Amino acid sequence: MKILRAIALALAVLLAILAGGAFYLLGPSSVPERSDYAIDRAALARAALALPGDLPVRVNHVKVAEATMPRAALFSGFDFSPHTMVHGAYQVVYPDGSYALIDAGFGPDVFEQMAARGEAEYDAASFDALTRALPDARVVVITHEHLDHIQGLAEVDDPAAMASRTFVPMAQYQNPATPELLSPALMKALEPVAYTGAHAIAPGMAVLPASGHTPGSQLVYVQMADGPAWLFIGDVAWHMDGIRQLAYRPRLVTDLLLGEDRRAVMAQYRTLNGMLDDPSLRIVSSHDLDQLNALQDEGALGSGLAASPDGK
Repeated sequence: MKILRAIALALAVLLAILAGGAFYLLGPSSVPERSDYAIDRAALARAALALPGDLPVRVNHVKVAEATMPRAALFSGFDFSPHTMVHGAYQVVYPDGSYALIDAGFGPDVFEQMAARGEAEYDAASFDALTRALPDARVVVITHEHLDHIQGLAEVDDPAAMASRTFVPMAQYQNPATPELLSPALMKALEPVAYTGAHAIAPGMAVLPASGHTPGSQLVYVQMADGPAWLFIGDVAWHMDGIRQLAYRPRLVTDLLLGEDRRAVMAQYRTLNGMLDDPSLRIVSSHDLDQLNALQDEGALGSGLAASPDGK
């Protein structure tokens, strides 16, 4: 009987350890009450107006794919029901029909890797349109150096033409993962930019470093000719509910899969949460399908890419 009690006790201890480990990896973490990550809206606006030229008049989104992942990967907890995420790029359109692009999508080979992990749908025609649009953009800016955001640059046939249009911060360029995502020819042709604080990249557009999700993560601010400005936060949060509810990804994802700087990203959550009530600013998460549909339903965001002035 003593042996049975000892075995039962050992099993109870083991289960407690396993439960504690599961809670540590999947359970919630409290976002700090104070943040040391500053977003100076006035400085972003000044930077966005620093370069001469007309301000943008329209923002469009091109959807490259939808793919599911367990909800527990987006929000700490034990809800493993499938959650659909959208993948694509944003087009900032100017009065003359020229445009800038935010992110570059990913090719069909990358999609095959994603599709193996869950349900996914890929739009090859939309990606083809995006790859044709990339080398004609005024500027291409990448929110962060992850495969689904940057790999489309490598699908463009002319690396020199692509490099001349692409704004790459030094932190993205120096990330050891970046050469694995881009071709050697494109890496050689790129001219990375070292910057701090709000930095102008095109009329009406500025960037701000946001290291955390990746070393080279950055926010993209767009000052429109009319209406609210836009703040594209990339993958700081995969869904805006994360910012609204201060519900951060679990350690299993941030520490073991992504290698995020949790402290830095949670500080960004807190700062962005404090900006949600500003009616003059739209904060946009790259993968939030619910937000995408809502913005398109209200007419704030266009669907698909507008053609360049020469009809390409």
